[in-house]
Amino acid sequence: MAKKISGSVGKGGKNKSKDTEVVQKLLNLHASKGGYASIKVDGIVGDKTIKAIREFQKAFVPKIKPDGLVSTNKGTIKVSAIASAGASI
Repeated sequence: MAKKISGSVGKGGKNKSKDTEVVQKLLNLHASKGGYASIKVDGIVGDKTIKAIREFQKAFVPKIKPDGLVSTNKGTIKVSAIASAGASI
């Protein structure tokens, strides 16, 4: 089941703490397969979270230009795209 966020997370996002934690957990589930380092789940968007989002985008969503932003709608990677890669939290 896909996890949902209420607002965007990452570079230039709304970055609500609970949404950020959901994204961080999902990113960590794919870190080794995606070739990037796991990040601290702290609800804070910093350089490591943005880098992990970009690395996830490069590895799992090759049709978009990695922008470091997880969006709830069109234009960027969606949390549902992360979850569809096999994640469950």
